[in-house]
Amino acid sequence: GLEGLPPVPEGCSFEEYLNSTRSGADIFARDQSRWQAQHGDLFRVAGAPPGAEYILVSSGAVARAVLTKQNRMYREGHAFSRVRNLARAGLEAMGPGLTSLVGEEWRWRKEALSPNFSRRALAEPERHVLKFLVSLAEELRATLGAAADTGTSVRMDDLFTEKALRVVMFVLFGKELDFDPWEFVGAYKKIMDYVTFSLVTPPHIRSEPRPDFERRRQELAEAWQTFDAVMLPELHRVRAELSGSGPAATDRGRCSVVAHMLGGPWAELEDQAVLGECRVMLNAGFETTAHALAFACGLFAEFPTVAAAVAAEAHQAHSEASWLGFSEEGLQDLLQGLCAGSFLESLRLFPLAASLGGEAVRSFELEGYRIPEGARINFMNCAIHSHPGEVGADASAFKPERWCEGAGRQAPTLMSFNLGSHSCLGQQLARMEGAVFLGTVARDFCLRFPADGPQAVRMQPRPFLQKPLDGMPLLVEWR
Repeated sequence: GLEGLPPVPEGCSFEEYLNSTRSGADIFARDQSRWQAQHGDLFRVAGAPPGAEYILVSSGAVARAVLTKQNRMYREGHAFSRVRNLARAGLEAMGPGLTSLVGEEWRWRKEALSPNFSRRALAEPERHVLKFLVSLAEELRATLGAAADTGTSVRMDDLFTEKALRVVMFVLFGKELDFDPWEFVGAYKKIMDYVTFSLVTPPHIRSEPRPDFERRRQELAEAWQTFDAVMLPELHRVRAELSGSGPAATDRGRCSVVAHMLGGPWAELEDQAVLGECRVMLNAGFETTAHALAFACGLFAEFPTVAAAVAAEAHQAHSEASWLGFSEEGLQDLLQGLCAGSFLESLRLFPLAASLGGEAVRSFELEGYRIPEGARINFMNCAIHSHPGEVGADASAFKPERWCEGAGRQAPTLMSFNLGSHSCLGQQLARMEGAVFLGTVARDFCLRFPADGPQAVRMQPRPFLQKPLDGMPLLVEWR
């Protein structure tokens, strides 16, 4: 068993761990670093409930060993899996007909979808993704320019949430669709509330006809309807285009994700199953990006010298007066430099999920210890991202150059996109958004905090996910 795994004589009891996770991402992040300093990279939670083993990991190297070597894309002999009840809750919340979020079905989905989200595929001119990002960057510049001219503050998180949602919908369907982003945000919240409800309420109780349970089921149905009112008609148009029974959309980029999948892996799926798959990608694809962009802008305000260096790089990559002159070569420059580095550094300092977890589906060796079947393993993302041995003594500093080519040391392990079989499909898209949008902001604007608020980046207290305080309001000035 776990005999010999570093003991925890004081601190990090199961009760303390549970209370910390429930106290909010800001408290949980602080506690993680303390536990890592006290107990090291791999240790048991003391006093776990009978029959359960809880193991905490605070090292990127150990996390990588589990998530890649022990998961093996769910091939035969794999020893580690996403927690099954979390996968079940996700299936229930996203809709009927959806393929499993673990196991062989997950591998099938990942392998089928991955070609759509490579950097090369996303940058193909015929798909119009880069062109669309540039148009949104122009909108972003206009909004910030108006704020600079009037001296009003901008809630950066709101600004980027709207942009990130539009990006995901464009990539799914190959064209801009008409929808209210804030209705989508409300629907997303209902779905995530139902996931939480499903996780903490046993199935035999959840099926009872209690009024509060009925209300949750009704809210879930309303959330699906909000998404489907926009996506279902467009899905029918794509089907008609592919079959030749309807006219081709002149404003649709070639080979959108939905068109590509309907032409192959999704060819036999009914509409509801396709919509469920789209809901998964939509809900997974906007919040991390939006919060990371808002946090990065706050870091620009807190560290103006860094922002000036990013601005200089953006000017060098874009000598044109307009972002309409943006090229694939310019994108490559930004993706390898400080603009993309600022986005990744924001994700390192403020990972949306403070921790990720899974379970051992068979016993395996880890760092010289035997991890038993059924053990729960939690990866403490905040501790991993600030690990003094892996990141450096300056782990608390905002240094986008950590992620640049030629930085002089290996880039830190980044858990914000997960690793292994559950690594984020859309991370290359998110990096493109980060490079284009942060390049736009830094090139033309200086940011600062309102005088009546904190003069440093702060998290919203007590949410489960790490979010910017009050939506990250910032004042904008022309650079």
